[in-house]
Amino acid sequence: MKRRHMVKRRIPTKKCSCSAVRDTMDSFSEFKVEQTDLDYWFDLINKEVFDGGCPSPHLMLVKRQRGTWGYVKQDEFGGESWVGLFMSPKFPSLAAFIQILAHEMVHIWQFALGDTGSHNKHFYSWRDRFKEFGLDLRRNY
Repeated sequence: MKRRHMVKRRIPTKKCSCSAVRDTMDSFSEFKVEQTDLDYWFDLINKEVFDGGCPSPHLMLVKRQRGTWGYVKQDEFGGESWVGLFMSPKFPSLAAFIQILAHEMVHIWQFALGDTGSHNKHFYSWRDRFKEFGLDLRRNY
């Protein structure tokens, strides 16, 4: 797989005052994810938390999976790199879904930088920004 050059993208510094993401983090009932939910929350988190700086993946799917709530996969087809986002159809709560989706979006942002997408300094550089929205950026959930 070809390594892309690291593109410098800044982490937004604009403080949040009114946020649908932050206001939703106290939800506790089970949340079943539809494709429209994934599209909606990806766009909203991108707008509010990433200031539009997280590129849309080539593929975003809600699909059953074992042992994970969600994951991002980067691969190469025909010499071109693509990124896919895959999320489980059921979460303990809407807050858990948002938390994990935002985590996976950091990996997408990393791939856009040309980074490996691992839990490294680029990943954790989002920790303070996440706190502003009531999100806890960590390795496992």
